Amino acid sequence: MSTENLTQQEAAQKLKELSEKARICMFCTQLDELPLAARPMTLQECDEEGNLWFISSADSNKNFEIGDDKSVQLFFMNNSDHEYLSIFGEAFIYTDRETIEEKWSPLAKAWFEEGKMIQM
Repeated sequence: MSTENLTQQEAAQKLKELSEKARICMFCTQLDELPLAARPMTLQECDEEGNLWFISSADSNKNFEIGDDKSVQLFFMNNSDHEYLSIFGEAFIYTDRETIEEKWSPLAKAWFEEGKMIQM
């Protein structure tokens, strides 16, 4: 395990590199309850500031859970390179069309006709 301290910009770049390489994570909500509510989610994007973007169905349970408690834990794994990433933070749900259309992709369109964006 590295003990190197990274600048904010270096940390965001490393987060982007690791998360986008793995793409799929276990997205956990309701962290104060056991067992954790966890489901696989595909990362849409990690922006330059280190914000992680996911697309979620408008009526998804995770959206209701985030509405009750914004705390989430994400677990990424890139087994081929033995890279693992655990992230704890707060999630925010975006319902405005401009944000959704900005982050939308052909792959996302195949999954959801109408959705919400989750930023963590």
